[in-house]
Amino acid sequence: MLDKLVGALGLYSANIINSASTWAEFARYPARYRRSMILIEHGLDAPAPAASRDDVRRRFNLPLAQPVLLNVGRLAPQKNQDVLIRALACLPQAHLVVAGAGLKQSAFHEFAVTLGVDDRLHLLGPLPAEDIADLYAAAEPVRVFRRPGKLSGWPSSRPP
Repeated sequence: MLDKLVGALGLYSANIINSASTWAEFARYPARYRRSMILIEHGLDAPAPAASRDDVRRRFNLPLAQPVLLNVGRLAPQKNQDVLIRALACLPQAHLVVAGAGLKQSAFHEFAVTLGVDDRLHLLGPLPAEDIADLYAAAEPVRVFRRPGKLSGWPSSRPP
């Protein structure tokens, strides 16, 4: 509510929106708020991996023959990684890799223990960009999981 008021008063010089779907979420906001919006879509190519799929999986102690799903981002309530952990309980062969840091790390581990999936949840913490590129290459090339975040504009668990 405060954000809407500040924007409607014209106090934002720019409000960057990162996808058309996020832009659409603001359709009912006042015109004065929307005038400060600038659409800059995720237009960067994903960095090329430096290592093979199997080498990356070995480096991060991930299984070579089972599906590996990847989520990259800070561990925060609005990112809804708990939804992915809950889904892991329904995917008995899959492993979930979460790369990022945040206040929810301990809670996510405890939640995984409660669900009995802690052996298939890999909380890697913050990683350099090179490792993230390698992890994208090591993960399954699926476009099934929409990032479950409440505030996100990137539509999948893997860059296009």
